[in-house]
Amino acid sequence: MEPNCVSYNLGNQRSGTYICELNNVTHDHTGNKDHLVEDQSYIYSGAKASEICSNCKKTPCKNNATCQSGFTKKGYRCLCTAGYKGQTCDEAVAVSSCKEAYDRQILSESGIVTLHIDSKPTPVFCHVGDVGCGNGIWTPVMKIDGNKQTFHYDSDFWRDKSEYNLPAGNTGFDTAETKLPTYWNTSFSKICLGMKINQELRFILINTKADSLYSLIADGQYRPTSLGRDTWKSLIGAQGSLQRYCNKEGFNLEPESAFWKSRASKARIGIFANNQNNCRDVDSRIGFGTGGPHDDTNTCGIHASGHTLDNGQRSIKAMGYILKNLYKYMGIELFITGMRCSKLIDLDAFKKKKIFYCPSPLRIDDLRERHVIFYSDVKHSANYHKAIEKFPSDPEKCRYLEFKNSRMLDGQRLVNHVIQVNDVKDRELCAIRCFMEPNCVSYNIEIKPKGNDGTHRCELNDVTHVGNSNDLNICVTNPCKNNATCHSGYADKGYRCLCTAGFKGQICDEDIDECATEKNKVQCQCYLQQYQRIL
Repeated sequence: MEPNCVSYNLGNQRSGTYICELNNVTHDHTGNKDHLVEDQSYIYSGAKASEICSNCKKTPCKNNATCQSGFTKKGYRCLCTAGYKGQTCDEAVAVSSCKEAYDRQILSESGIVTLHIDSKPTPVFCHVGDVGCGNGIWTPVMKIDGNKQTFHYDSDFWRDKSEYNLPAGNTGFDTAETKLPTYWNTSFSKICLGMKINQELRFILINTKADSLYSLIADGQYRPTSLGRDTWKSLIGAQGSLQRYCNKEGFNLEPESAFWKSRASKARIGIFANNQNNCRDVDSRIGFGTGGPHDDTNTCGIHASGHTLDNGQRSIKAMGYILKNLYKYMGIELFITGMRCSKLIDLDAFKKKKIFYCPSPLRIDDLRERHVIFYSDVKHSANYHKAIEKFPSDPEKCRYLEFKNSRMLDGQRLVNHVIQVNDVKDRELCAIRCFMEPNCVSYNIEIKPKGNDGTHRCELNDVTHVGNSNDLNICVTNPCKNNATCHSGYADKGYRCLCTAGFKGQICDEDIDECATEKNKVQCQCYLQQYQRIL
């Protein structure tokens, strides 16, 4: 029952009981022979090498994984640490964004995660929670120092797929510049833009979907946003200032005149404004990857000069941060399985994605074959059944459970091993819940629905009744009525009921008519489920 136990010591005590000590190694394990000491009050017993296959002794599990003997046909199993998978935990879980790492339970709080982008491992600092753009799992893309020319508007870094200073990708909101492969290889639905001025950090959010930031910027085409001038000014705080007119914002901002393209403000991401009602000779800007007069050295922050400024002239170089939140339908490995579910999926939304099919993962006699994808917000499609078989099967990533449809354990409940409790509509959905929980191998389902919603209590267990018969206790369900005492392990039913006075029957649900017998000539007045003696 203890997965890590491969030997035990049994000691006799004066009270007549035994003390049982479970060990996680045997005496013949390398380095443990000296640990087998003389003690006449104990008996030692260790599993045979052939039974444990000597596999855990050879340390087959990699990357700090835990090896447990006696599991699977190999005679052991490896419990991988976060970020690794495979039979021996030697394969890194390939994720390309912080959101994907969070969904695969590699990441639970802000910290460094190794992303695999273009098959290349890249450590980055993932931000979990609200950094200033609302709750999310934020993947870093770039950090820009407005005092440096690295990411000037005219820099090739905006147009190419080359990284810059990768180690700075795992240092958070500091002053080290970086450009990560997430710039060209990670899709998103939200962009989080931050500026730090005098150690004060401010953020704004852009809601836009794209395959990558590279796809929005590299071709030089203008793409508008609609945040408004006040939102962009909020990045600067109380010193935000812009001219009255133009107010053009978005990606790849350039003056709307060939003559002024090299003589006025530009920004890869941001807003610029003008004192005249046009966007040609623009003088003020707030943004990332900026350039142009009147301060071509300012590559991130604000430069505001000229007439009609709403808060005076400003020239502030900021430390800029660009993060994004993954667009959930892109770049995700999807697990399609065969089982019952009412929600189907629109296959067109998943073209060019990594998808494989697991046929019949649950084997239940009365479970109909349907198809479901384990993912939220899926769409419906009548073509799902016809198209599903086109996807390849990957047995290494498919889970199979067989629940025998037998009534021999009806009326019984496995206790002490419940790892999760759910409310479900029927038995099939309880089995599906067990399949979806990796540690579940059996379940208890309440026969009668609870309350008025028609749901049943579904308890998921991490062991089966085999080897745990003492925990398979029918008395937990309390079949005995009217305050009777339930004793488990008796009769064909597996229990017996000791009735209180006035009741009888197998479950003590029959009321005894005491007055009908009139024993000892006691005069009675009978009431429902009770009697009263009259002396």
